[in-house]
Amino acid sequence: MYKEVYKYPDFKSGKVYFSYGQVSAGKLNYNLIIGKVQFIDEKNDTLIIADEASVKLITIGADTFYCNKENYVELLGDYSFSKLGLQQRVKFLDEESIGAYGIPTSTHAIDNYNTLRANTTFKLQINKDLIFSKEKKYYFNYGSDDFVIASKKNILKKFPKQKVFIENYLTEHNTDFEKEQDLKNLFSFLATL
Repeated sequence: MYKEVYKYPDFKSGKVYFSYGQVSAGKLNYNLIIGKVQFIDEKNDTLIIADEASVKLITIGADTFYCNKENYVELLGDYSFSKLGLQQRVKFLDEESIGAYGIPTSTHAIDNYNTLRANTTFKLQINKDLIFSKEKKYYFNYGSDDFVIASKKNILKKFPKQKVFIENYLTEHNTDFEKEQDLKNLFSFLATL
């Protein structure tokens, strides 16, 4: 389960750069479930950065993360006018109760009880499989603006003078805003305008 919770298999050396100029170093990792960067403190506890509002950026190994309204966006490409980023999360979808003969079922015909009371109360383990999916959202910023979702609407809003060129490019290249390479190609094109 550990490898599904975090982006990296182990906590890696990294740095937190604060907007007021301070830099802190430590062992860091990105938690995909809570969408936060965590660090290991001197007591070997896993903690979350307390002052996220003042975080400018974080580096973990060779990767860079920008704090965007208490969410972290991983840098995919740095263009002269904009940065392209990715936010990855693990999203809870459903739970399946384990029914007869150990077969999972997502129907709700199985009753689950987590306590048993006789003369004493006993805690019971509920036999369920939780279903998660990895979710990817792509973002971009324009200059020093906050990151916004990478969509046709937002791109045209940020680049109104190049609207005709952008629409022609999107039509000719059948750009999918949910595919990283399509977005990288689009931003490389935008850099030529």
